[in-house]
Amino acid sequence: MDYVTMCEKSWGGRENVAHDKYLIRNLTPLMTRLRADGMLPAICFCFSIPSIVRMAQTLIKYGFDAWQPVDGESRAKVDKQSRDQTIRKVCADLHGTVSPWMVSGLQQGIAMHHSSCAPQYLQIVEQLAKDRMLRVIFATGTLARGIHIPCQTVVFLGPSHQLTPTQFEQCAGRAGRRGIDAEGKVVFVGFSLRAMGDVLTAPQPIITGTTAPGATLTVRMLSQYHELESQGSHAL
Repeated sequence: MDYVTMCEKSWGGRENVAHDKYLIRNLTPLMTRLRADGMLPAICFCFSIPSIVRMAQTLIKYGFDAWQPVDGESRAKVDKQSRDQTIRKVCADLHGTVSPWMVSGLQQGIAMHHSSCAPQYLQIVEQLAKDRMLRVIFATGTLARGIHIPCQTVVFLGPSHQLTPTQFEQCAGRAGRRGIDAEGKVVFVGFSLRAMGDVLTAPQPIITGTTAPGATLTVRMLSQYHELESQGSHAL
């Protein structure tokens, strides 16, 4: 199944059960294709925690090897021995605090990130992701803003009323960070073409301030402006 076929799939409003069945059935083929096309690491956004858990479990228990090299690619950008040693160490700290399958997932390069995860697990996931030691992360909007975790590809797993234009820009902005990847990619899975168009073309909300700036703030802003102006136009 190619990306276009996956994106054009529409289940006609049969609620989350149909959504999950479709996504889970096509999850391993999708990840295999992303890996083969050199599109990992990827953050897979889904705004339902139960769905995230089911998809992560499916991929991990299947035994998907996110680190399997593709043609012309080395085993990993990070030395394999060093990576394995680091992951074994952090996994040892997690034993007894999270489910064994979640620990196995980290060893396979697969993780989750959502509000119900244990804080210790989230800290480890964030650090491993920053060090490029994870290849697939299933996440809710918790990774959309405030945390610097760049990736090569962002995948949206099914439509959601929470996927607003603003949320889309925040999530998609994780892909292809300057100085890390040459380009970023966005993949929609389980969206009708109309649903994709709604996300991509919807107008951005108008943001207006409600607090009038006081004298102190105004003076401070003018001072900063003149300081930048003195440094040249490139600083403005």
